Amino acid sequence: MLNFGSPVPIYGLPAGFRLRLAGGASEFFVTGTYMAEGKTIGFIRIPSYWPPSSALMTQIFEREIAFFQDNTDGLVIDDLRNPGGIVAFGERLLRR
Repeated sequence: MLNFGSPVPIYGLPAGFRLRLAGGASEFFVTGTYMAEGKTIGFIRIPSYWPPSSALMTQIFEREIAFFQDNTDGLVIDDLRNPGGIVAFGERLLRR
């Protein structure tokens, strides 16, 4: 299955997308912002619920959510083609 568990989404990111985090072992998530109809939209991709470090990735997620709350008008959370993982980690992110 194409992009199954990948930090890279299966679809192209919007024109003008400004990358914040690029995925990989140290960042895990792909995040950024883009403009749509005059609004700044935040984007975070959760590639799986099996992070290299639950505690560190939760901190990174919280930092990104705080940035989005202060700097965006809306948020897209993408977990398309996420293969699953640690249920407690997923629940921890959802509570945020």
